[in-house]
Amino acid sequence: TWNTNAYRLRGTQAVGVLRILENNVIIDGLQVECYRDGSDPDGITAYSGTTNTTISNNIIKYTGSGTTGSGIGFPDISNGTNYAYNNIVYGFRGTNIYVRGPSSSAWGIVYNNTVIGGGYGFRGRGGYTLFKNNVAFGTASSSYLNDGIHASSTNNAGSVDALPGSSTVSLTGIATSSLFIDGDNNDYHIFITGLLANTGANLSADSLLSFSGDIDRETRSGTWDIGADEAESTAPTVSLTTPARGATVWGNTATVSAT
Repeated sequence: TWNTNAYRLRGTQAVGVLRILENNVIIDGLQVECYRDGSDPDGITAYSGTTNTTISNNIIKYTGSGTTGSGIGFPDISNGTNYAYNNIVYGFRGTNIYVRGPSSSAWGIVYNNTVIGGGYGFRGRGGYTLFKNNVAFGTASSSYLNDGIHASSTNNAGSVDALPGSSTVSLTGIATSSLFIDGDNNDYHIFITGLLANTGANLSADSLLSFSGDIDRETRSGTWDIGADEAESTAPTVSLTTPARGATVWGNTATVSAT
């Protein structure tokens, strides 16, 4: 969830509030807001020729009035593999996450991301973009724009049009309130009883990108959830202290604590 008390990187620069020009860059755990009204209002963009970029565990949002732009963009990658995982991206009116993977030596890996609203959810180009455990919800256009998404993609969820790969989860006709704790206020933690829970693939031993945590640094285990958040699976411990025998209790309020 976006936290106004934590570090935030905000900007109106074209082609990326954060623009990656070097190889082997990791951007992890940031809050990035683009509020540019003009052309190319992008969040984080890797320029042509950069390789081995990892964008993970970030919240990236758009609050301007433009009609284009991407939250995460690897649009012109020609060599080396690039990664986007465990990100929450919302509001970008072009494509929330746009990735190109032109060859077996230049994959675009997109795992366990949550994208909300905006134009397209995801766009994959080039034949070597691999999508697993992603969710696109409430987009104005297709959840996934397939310009070459790899056939081995799996366990993706979406609410608009065809979904890529196998074991997909359709969210057509599903209400925001049945998926997310408070989606109307941009809290995209998921319900343990919702369609995104326990419908993902376990990627802890994935050959192209293995990891075992979610955006909150909580451990994923068993059958994974779809999206950036792994639902809490442990019920709280509830304790109730009763008055001592023979005591007189006044008032009509009882206090229950849960941890």
